[in-house]
Amino acid sequence: MLTRILLNAPRLMSLLLLLLPMVADAQSDLGGSAEIQGSSAINEGDVRGTIRRLLLRAVSFVGLLAVVVIVIAGIYLIVGGGDDGRRETAKNMIIYTIIGIIVIALASAFVLFMTTIFA
Repeated sequence: MLTRILLNAPRLMSLLLLLLPMVADAQSDLGGSAEIQGSSAINEGDVRGTIRRLLLRAVSFVGLLAVVVIVIAGIYLIVGGGDDGRRETAKNMIIYTIIGIIVIALASAFVLFMTTIFA
């Protein structure tokens, strides 16, 4: 049962990730994402704007993926009971996920800083 849930989790995540922009547009009073993007300082054809949009989407995806990995680590911790090996695996998963989030945040901040400098 647990392996079935873990195997289907990426499919569910992909579906939620694809539906997320539609949910955000449905909640907007401004007429959708096209109007919001048109009012920004970044033009549609601008390379820096494309880099920023791709970077923000990648960071959002990685953040969502990190939450899923931490939840899976929590499941390992709970299901493992008193097994020290599973507890250590879950602890390492959480530590490596947090380190990964920090590295991704620093890398994205660096890229956004560089695109601002060379504007």
